[in-house]
Amino acid sequence: MLYYYFKWTLYGALGVLIIGAILNYFVAILQANKQKQYMEKVDLRMNCLTEIVNNIKIIKLNSYTEYFMNRLLGKRAIEIWQLIIKIIVIIVNWNAAILIPPILILTCFSLLLAHGFTMSVADAFAAVYTLNMLRGPMWWLPYFLGELM
Repeated sequence: MLYYYFKWTLYGALGVLIIGAILNYFVAILQANKQKQYMEKVDLRMNCLTEIVNNIKIIKLNSYTEYFMNRLLGKRAIEIWQLIIKIIVIIVNWNAAILIPPILILTCFSLLLAHGFTMSVADAFAAVYTLNMLRGPMWWLPYFLGELM
């Protein structure tokens, strides 16, 4: 049905969709790596905290509180930095997923108009409606593909 409205210019929009899917694939891999790094940092901090709690009497007795507090806060700072990086990658991933459908619509119409094709208002509304119906599946397609890999 979309080919009826956009003719061969639809292939340019499909190219944008493929590029977006490839970009989203690499961002998903990066997101998985950052999640793994974050969990490793959380594990290091929790091990340090467990060591402190288990040996609290010795730490208090020998006045090692400042040393262990600085050690724990250092591990927490590294964990927070990993969390910030993880959140930035998630934001990039969501922006890519949210922006690909509107870019697809704009690409379809701009290629159509750039090559001199015309379209009636009724056909334009029908094409926009059809492309908007594809928005939901295009948002979730990268997540489904990520689950398969």
